[in-house]
Amino acid sequence: MAPATEQLLRDISVLPIDEYDALLDVLNSNDTHPVPEPRGDAWVAEIRRRSAEIDAGTAVSFTWEEFRMRDPLDHSEDSDG
Repeated sequence: MAPATEQLLRDISVLPIDEYDALLDVLNSNDTHPVPEPRGDAWVAEIRRRSAEIDAGTAVSFTWEEFRMRDPLDHSEDSDG
């Protein structure tokens, strides 16, 4: 990740909750970077794999509050990072 991006994440992580929520609202309403539609066999396979993990109770999950408390620069739980 670029140093400027890491600094931005650090700055965001210390925002007061109301400013954080306002920032999320702005980012979520931004249509300049549309989310790609799932396409192809790889997407379908990944969606099925994740759905199966949820159904089996083996998926790693956390509450919204736990997510919000998470350090955005901590990638220790990432499977590929």
